[in-house]
Amino acid sequence: MNLLETILGNTYTKTDLQHRVTLLREFLEYQFFKPHDKVNLVYLLNEFINTKGELRDEFNALMAWDFSFYSQFNKENVYNVLEQIEKESEKLPVVTIYLPFVLPIFETPKLGNWLRKNIASNVIAEIKTDATLIGGCSVVWNGEYRDFSLRSRMGKHKGTVKKILTDYIENKDKIDIKL
Repeated sequence: MNLLETILGNTYTKTDLQHRVTLLREFLEYQFFKPHDKVNLVYLLNEFINTKGELRDEFNALMAWDFSFYSQFNKENVYNVLEQIEKESEKLPVVTIYLPFVLPIFETPKLGNWLRKNIASNVIAEIKTDATLIGGCSVVWNGEYRDFSLRSRMGKHKGTVKKILTDYIENKDKIDIKL
């Protein structure tokens, strides 16, 4: 498994990918080019994450890449290997998803896994917020925009929706609602 595949194992969004590759670069510089009393990877990574003020989620994400991942880096190759990861990541297919709300962080892996199962195994998501969607989502994939939102459905059936609302307003006094 190559290094980027390892990173994609628990990284699903373009924002997370960019952030984690940056953290990886900074951590490896910290590991290789700063003096340390202890060289234990877990200790150093924990110390680095705490120093940066990062969330524990980032420690867990970077730690999940395991020792064999980090053993592929050394002082001599670190920048070349990181550059290769960055070049490969720029070639990843991106699906842009517009949601009417901010996706909770714990839902990101569910969405990412679904995308990789149903769209492409190495796809990365770019998640954006569009409150005008009302419900559902819209998606851009391979340059094609598809709108699956309630706003879109209501727009397609505008006459029917107007008729239902008009009939309701005209007959609301006649409707006997019992609870």
